[in-house]
Amino acid sequence: MAGVQAEAYRDFGEALEIGELKLTIRESAFSGKLGKDYRLFKKVRPHYDKFQETVGKAIRKAYRDSKQDEIKVFEFGCGTGDTTEKIVSADTRLKITAVDTEKVMLNQAMERLSKYVAEGKLKFVLSDGLAVLRKTPDKSFDVFASAFAINILKRKERSRLLKEAYRVLKGGGLFVNADKYAQDNPKEYQKHLRWQIKRFDIFEKMGRQDLKKQWTRHYLQDASPEAVMKEGEAIEEMRKIGFRGTREIFRWHIDATIIARK
Repeated sequence: MAGVQAEAYRDFGEALEIGELKLTIRESAFSGKLGKDYRLFKKVRPHYDKFQETVGKAIRKAYRDSKQDEIKVFEFGCGTGDTTEKIVSADTRLKITAVDTEKVMLNQAMERLSKYVAEGKLKFVLSDGLAVLRKTPDKSFDVFASAFAINILKRKERSRLLKEAYRVLKGGGLFVNADKYAQDNPKEYQKHLRWQIKRFDIFEKMGRQDLKKQWTRHYLQDASPEAVMKEGEAIEEMRKIGFRGTREIFRWHIDATIIARK
């Protein structure tokens, strides 16, 4: 069965008939137009806001009965601050360190959420998130949160990130990631990925053929065998690292929110 699934994922690029696209992971996928015009992404994701809210809601629920005066959150890949905004408004006790490598996106986040920075609730860091984690002492954070960022990493980097996330979390700490988690059944995944790529036609109607092309390329890259993040494999890897209670709490087409505890 594993061989059949691998073959199905391997053939996916041709099945979509997108043309010749080199399916490799880009180091700076959002340094150009995708980052600058990221706000338009919502137009092709009808569930976008609800999906972002799952992160904040998961944190609120996890610490609803906690007597802690302060809850420290590490956000990996904060981008333009959409998820950050949902997190910071989830609980008044939250203190967030939000990290991203893309200056063009981080500047947008800093501008829209400047009041939280001024209030001392939020700190932005322009850096590689994995590098920052490696320099972070054990058990420094109560929450590790992310959205649409972990899937961009290469497989080995993902594994390192998960191990570092586990290390810096306090005992009982929360892991929550809203991301592109492929269904384990490749045919099911293809069906939902086709749906999403078809949604990129909206960009063409807006006169933004450039965005349609770039977002299509980006999604095909994420669907390639060397990059795709399958839900079952991801959960199993987290279990082996030591996370407990790892499970899906939200699913919409190829997007899912996964939570776990240390």
